[in-house]
Amino acid sequence: MSSYTISNILTSNSGYKDIMHYYLHIPDVENLEDCEVIVYCHGYSGNWILYSQLFAKHTNAIIIAVESPSFSGYFSKKVMEEILNKTLPNAFSRIGITYKKPHLIGLSNGGSAINTSLAYYPNKFKSFTILSANLRTNPRANAKVHIIYGSNDRSGGVSSKIPKSKYTRHRIKGEDHSLIVARPELTFGLINEIIGQKK
Repeated sequence: MSSYTISNILTSNSGYKDIMHYYLHIPDVENLEDCEVIVYCHGYSGNWILYSQLFAKHTNAIIIAVESPSFSGYFSKKVMEEILNKTLPNAFSRIGITYKKPHLIGLSNGGSAINTSLAYYPNKFKSFTILSANLRTNPRANAKVHIIYGSNDRSGGVSSKIPKSKYTRHRIKGEDHSLIVARPELTFGLINEIIGQKK
């Protein structure tokens, strides 16, 4: 696939009827086994194509962009369980690589995926990153969360109940809720550092 090709996998397709709808981006690299894998969780009625293309353009990672029920951006325990048990094995099979722990990134309402996973699946992901949303769940085990948001974004932040040792805050001065679109180079520069993937 080319660098910015997004493969649309539909639940109605034969053989995939029990799999949640998701988009899959496979970078054009020599060895896919060397790529980091990102599970991207969208916000409320988020533009999947726009954000998936931004990830494809600014990272060399494999992107699995998953859907929430009714496009709400709310990722409950049940939804995350289905993603872990059905969607990800299906995606890894289509990619043709050995399963590895993916990085979990949630934008806006999609930050609920991180808060839910920290409570119920803290050891299932390699890293956790919240974009333009609030960290509300105290990370269990050794999980540490990265929060990236604009200083003018009231949706971003961290609950005062969470110890500072459990997260790294990246607060971008002068930016608002559209940070990922307004400052993609800066945002994805941070993401690439977090996932340890060179662009």
